[in-house]
Amino acid sequence: MKKTLLFTTIFLLLHTILVGQGLTCGTATNICSAATSYRAVTGSPDPGGSLPGGSGCYADTPNESWFYLKANAAGTIAGSVTFSPWVAAVDEDISVYGTAGYNTVAAACTDITDGSVPTPIFCQNAGNTPSTGMTFSFTAVANKVYLILMTNYSGTTGLTGTVNITTGLSLITPTITTQPPTMPICVGSTFALAPSTDGTWISNNTAVATVTAAGVATAVGSGTTTFKYTPTGSACSVTSNSVTVNGLTGGTITANSTGTQSPACGGPINPNTTLNTTSATGLGTITYQWQSSTDNITFSTISGATNNTYAFTGGFAVTSYFRRVATSTLNGVACTANSNTLTYVINALPTVASITPGGTTNVCSGNTLQLSDATSLVTNLWSSSNNLYATVDATGLVTGLAAGAGNSVTIYYKVTDNNGCSNTATKTVGIISIVAPVVTVVNNCGMGTTTLSTTALGSLLWSTGATTSSITVSKAGSYTVKSTLNGCVSALGTGVANPITSPLIP
Repeated sequence: MKKTLLFTTIFLLLHTILVGQGLTCGTATNICSAATSYRAVTGSPDPGGSLPGGSGCYADTPNESWFYLKANAAGTIAGSVTFSPWVAAVDEDISVYGTAGYNTVAAACTDITDGSVPTPIFCQNAGNTPSTGMTFSFTAVANKVYLILMTNYSGTTGLTGTVNITTGLSLITPTITTQPPTMPICVGSTFALAPSTDGTWISNNTAVATVTAAGVATAVGSGTTTFKYTPTGSACSVTSNSVTVNGLTGGTITANSTGTQSPACGGPINPNTTLNTTSATGLGTITYQWQSSTDNITFSTISGATNNTYAFTGGFAVTSYFRRVATSTLNGVACTANSNTLTYVINALPTVASITPGGTTNVCSGNTLQLSDATSLVTNLWSSSNNLYATVDATGLVTGLAAGAGNSVTIYYKVTDNNGCSNTATKTVGIISIVAPVVTVVNNCGMGTTTLSTTALGSLLWSTGATTSSITVSKAGSYTVKSTLNGCVSALGTGVANPITSPLIP
């Protein structure tokens, strides 16, 4: 059974990372820094090692630790292996394979484990390892793979070995094939890094930009950051070039409390004030442009409004939206950001139906007239322009008063909607009052009759049933008449008849 231990790779930049240690050739650990430490293996299940016939330098390879490296140019790779804590019984051996180098680790492992182990290009198995460690060197071909096998021959426990590369040649680390943009970018911008497979990306400053494991980066805040790529199963990583993000913020705008406020009903309104603002923040040079809209979707530029603040110079009749667009230009790259949107609400007046009945309408003094309106909203209020002439109750019932005779009043029906906006329908009502007809009585001497008459207007009705302006009666007594004019009926007018018959001549 294979056993996985941990080793520590110490980077030149004093950054430490823990990864899986290669216990077999196929899982060899990439040496990509000048000093790679590992925990020496003990208790290997195969005391003889994995290589048939030994390492090509010594017979058995117990407790194997496998590594590989590449050089960026041809030349000598030299180094040393030291151990801690060192004891006199430490026996660590080293073999390096790759006469002309290998193209891949897989090719190297196939060559070594195919039953015929090649002769190492470097080997040291001098028994107990001195406290000063071991030194090694070999000639490398550029961009080729070289395998290093370390064996804890003595099985010493708690032993840490460090492979130190002291050559002037640089080790080949992972390569970034697509770097971040060289010019500044804006918040919200995305870009792809490569390789996008066989490894993982991280951002070195997630407040500036985030990145997916596959290398898709998104700018999120102002500043500069780099990205690190680590191949799968490797202790090596590589850092990208830096990218600058212009984290422009649009600032804020608020209404000035001294100006006309919204919501308003019916419009137009004129805020007649300068808006309160906070400045945009970002890198580079910042300029401004104010915009307006009537639907909060499509905004139009306000001509000449290019300052940090904006002063209203006119009114508007519909709900309107205002915002400020900030543009920050850094190294020729322009980023834009909008402020919050300030809304001035103008609600339409509610529609109110006409008061019925229509046409010319009168009410008699002392009588009532029922008015109505089909509109019913949150609140509905009837009122009269002069309660001395006529009153109206909450149901629209108008009562004519004697004091208003011969005059007219305006009756109002006011409705208010959920927005607090009101509209009013009106109707003029005349107040009519008819006095009792004055009756003139003429007794026709010697004829035995009396004539009663009136000059009252309107339709007349006498107590006798007559509808004429005068009646002639022969019976003494009281007679009454009433007048109906514009639907109003007068009180009764009364006259007393006393017919006189001529005396007999002797």
